Amino acid sequence: MMPCFLQQVVGRVHLGMDILDKLNNTEIDFKDKPVIPVTISSCGLTDAQGTHESVEETAAALAKQTETPEQAAARLQADAATVKDALQ
Repeated sequence: MMPCFLQQVVGRVHLGMDILDKLNNTEIDFKDKPVIPVTISSCGLTDAQGTHESVEETAAALAKQTETPEQAAARLQADAATVKDALQ
């Protein structure tokens, strides 16, 4: 099986690398479709300690929050600095 590099995923795997390896090694047909159907039944955010937050939980929490554009800009700058520090 030839590896396919058409999809890009950005992030870090904190837990479940074995599952990611299984997905990566799934047999595919000539259209890059898995021979056996693969379903992702749950996804979301996970921190370095493995604390999981579903996409639905994140959306509900964000919907309850209100922030000014200035607060959002400051939060995004802080988040970017945190990510930059983590990647170094």
